Amino acid sequence: HAGFEFSSQIELGRGFEFLASGLLGRYLFASRPDFYIFDQFGKASVVQKIYLLNFFVPNTPQHALTGGLKFNFKRNGFAQLNLSYVDKNYVELNPLRRTESAVADIDRNDPVFRQFIDQEKLPAYLVVDANVFRSFIIYGRFLAVSLSVNNLLNNTSLRSGGFEQNRLDTKTLDPSQFPNKYFNLQGINFFLNLNLSLN
Repeated sequence: HAGFEFSSQIELGRGFEFLASGLLGRYLFASRPDFYIFDQFGKASVVQKIYLLNFFVPNTPQHALTGGLKFNFKRNGFAQLNLSYVDKNYVELNPLRRTESAVADIDRNDPVFRQFIDQEKLPAYLVVDANVFRSFIIYGRFLAVSLSVNNLLNNTSLRSGGFEQNRLDTKTLDPSQFPNKYFNLQGINFFLNLNLSLN
């Protein structure tokens, strides 16, 4: 794992601020682990090398950037609009497809070999979020109210992760017989929080 993170906060005046943060990384498997198969009814066992070296660690974005405009109220609150960008996110690998025996019958020059071996990169996406916070003192008690609206554009086709199925068509060796499965972000969603201090 290698990379760096950054954040910044810039005063624009008249109550406005620009906020930005992000991470740029490169997360790779650094070894070729052994895969063990045991027969529960006998003493037979098989050991195979899984060729995972330099494949990407799955289901975590390796590039993530967010920028926002924040307006601070004159007293006890703020409103903020954020734009987030996510990229370099890869699906979880099926280790069986990266063993020597799995690809033994596939010509290395055949396009099917690349389909069988290559790790799928999920599409990059943008998300817009907004939130408002306000606090009050009422009869000596502290009351805070916050409202967050996530995925403001209600985009339900955004893929946050996925995995290769642990099934293989050993006759055709066609990976499309058992296609990858995906996780999608929720559409627009709202969170309303109330915080009342009784002390």
